[in-house]
Amino acid sequence: MLFAADAADSSFLSAASEGNLPALSMTSGSEEGLSAIEEAFVLSLQAGDAVPESGALPRICWWQAGSGDYYLFLPSSLYEKGLFWQFPRSAQVSIDGRVILPDSRCTLSAGTHQLEVLQGGQTRCVPLHVMLSSQTASLFLETASGGLETIHADKNATVEGRFSLFDTAGSLNSSGKIDALKGRGNSSWTDTDKKSYQMKLAERTDLLSMGDSRKWLLLANAFDRSLLRNAAAFSMAEGFGLACTPQAKFADVYANGQYIGNYLLSEKVEIDKNRIPITDLEKATEKVNEAKALEQAQPFMTETGRLYSVKGVQIPVDPPDITGGYLLELETSDRYGLETSGFMTSRMQTVVIKSPEQASQAQASYIGLLYQDFEDAVFSEDGKNPHTGLHYTEYIDLDSFAKKYLLEEICKNLDAAFTSQYLYKPADSVSTRLFAGPAWDYDKAIAASGVTAEGIDLHDPDGLYAAQRTKDSDIWYALWQQADSRQRVSRIYWENARQTTQTVATALPLAARELLDSAMMNAARWELFTEGETESEREALYLGCADEMEDFLMKRLAYLDTQFTGG
Repeated sequence: MLFAADAADSSFLSAASEGNLPALSMTSGSEEGLSAIEEAFVLSLQAGDAVPESGALPRICWWQAGSGDYYLFLPSSLYEKGLFWQFPRSAQVSIDGRVILPDSRCTLSAGTHQLEVLQGGQTRCVPLHVMLSSQTASLFLETASGGLETIHADKNATVEGRFSLFDTAGSLNSSGKIDALKGRGNSSWTDTDKKSYQMKLAERTDLLSMGDSRKWLLLANAFDRSLLRNAAAFSMAEGFGLACTPQAKFADVYANGQYIGNYLLSEKVEIDKNRIPITDLEKATEKVNEAKALEQAQPFMTETGRLYSVKGVQIPVDPPDITGGYLLELETSDRYGLETSGFMTSRMQTVVIKSPEQASQAQASYIGLLYQDFEDAVFSEDGKNPHTGLHYTEYIDLDSFAKKYLLEEICKNLDAAFTSQYLYKPADSVSTRLFAGPAWDYDKAIAASGVTAEGIDLHDPDGLYAAQRTKDSDIWYALWQQADSRQRVSRIYWENARQTTQTVATALPLAARELLDSAMMNAARWELFTEGETESEREALYLGCADEMEDFLMKRLAYLDTQFTGG
């Protein structure tokens, strides 16, 4: 788990494998800068070993805040290995009145310094704030375009690039080529300045001992000033025994030299041997069809059985077995409309087929009717499907649904009834049932949101939320109406979910202290905790976020103790 109660084993970002140390350069990079020196000022780490040719040459730019002050955000693990100034010899640079020579060793301490630059007969003096991160990995991205403007203009646009990843000790963990870097997220993309991204690497790579894969996510946690909510929820899910819970590690991220903040480097929710290890129906479909035929396949939308509609693409040939695997997401109707494949149930629940992304009519109909049969059963008073006579438990793995419901309810997750609710279905040779999970998207959970449109206060630790009915198709509500489902939830709650939650809750203050340096750099970069006038006040505000989360979870458990009594 990312969090642990024992202080001796509380690190939520384990050190990765040792590696060679590359050359690290630090350059200026603000839009309004110190004359011509802005594009040429370099602070570098000199070492005998260089980054592999396919990796990004790490560099760190200074950044200018809205106040006009300059900042250097530095990973302490690399800073301590020796930094050297590099800048045009036509410029004269002094810090705190001391002249800095090109290629001289940097001995700046954390804190505020006075930077003076003389170049072209012009002198400029500005404050330079040096901030050092600790106990956090460092990820350096370099795009072929030299910026992120293309991505920010279009979330689905991609750029190529390179990366280098350092562990908490400053050792090179991995580096290589990025085939596609793009944006990700919905409201987190449109409503925040700090963006999340997806990296598709040129080769399967094991990042920070999380297992090899090509696709990795950089979660900005922009709605979450604590930065801890997703990590805490993942730890809880893992402790509950919810299968395929994503692994994630914190990292300070630099893009083209600019520090862009603290991110959660995470596995992507996808069908893969190291993610959701079930049959990849998308690859099976590609295998029996020509690539050109798939590229030219036309979309369709039609009625099927009791489903309101299904949609996908007209694929020429289906593989022999279309019973799995599928990855589904319960989604809002507006977002569903933008997706390629999916179905809408008779209760108007919109479900996106995330994989196979291009589902044939046979595939979309198969998985859609299976979900429809489950919906018809679980919403019936006796739990039996009125058309087939089968009990709802014959359509789902009840344990996984009980664990996922508990996670949503304990966290009082805003999205519990609306979005980011994943299900998957293996091939029938493995299981004929749907499984709930993996856990995903908790930056608006654990008292992070306000009052819902239905008047539910998500800051109030009392009251059921996921089990309440907000629309006709809410499956957590329907499951709560079934006595055997409530009993299974209560049993799992008392067997381990309650203790796991308490362990995670009490570890939150220590986790915040371990992340403090990185969180303060992130806060300075994105101008958070501005209500604090001094550094110590801003630190106290940040640490208070973790205390509030712990307090909410402990009070939440006290309330749920009175609800889960049938186990």
